[in-house]
Amino acid sequence: MIKVCEHCGKEFETNRSYQKFCSPKCKKQNYDERQRERQRERQRDQKIAVKIEKPKPILDPAFKDNIPVRRLNGEILCMWCGHEFDGKHNQRFCCDEHATLFYEELFDRFGG
Repeated sequence: MIKVCEHCGKEFETNRSYQKFCSPKCKKQNYDERQRERQRERQRDQKIAVKIEKPKPILDPAFKDNIPVRRLNGEILCMWCGHEFDGKHNQRFCCDEHATLFYEELFDRFGG
C-alpha cells in the first residue's frame, strides 16, 4: 500500500493501514511541532488571563442594605461579578472570595 507522509508529503510504501509517517524522523518532527504549538497556545491563554482586570461590583457597596437580585428562574446574581448562581434566599455572593472582596472594598471606602 502506498501512502503520503503527513509531515513531509513524500510517498512511502507500507503494509500498515494506520501508519501516517514515512520515517521515525518525520514522526518525531511532527510530534515536536504539535508540542510547540500547544505551548504557544498555553502562553497565549496565560497572556489573556493576565489582561483580565479585577471585576468591579455590579451593585455599589456604598449601600449596606443591598438585597440579592433574584432572576425569574430562581438564580441569584452575585453582587460582585454578576454571575448567576443557585443559592439561599439571602445569599449575595457566588463564592466566599467575592464576599471578601466586596467587604474589603466597602471597608476601604468607608472605614471600619
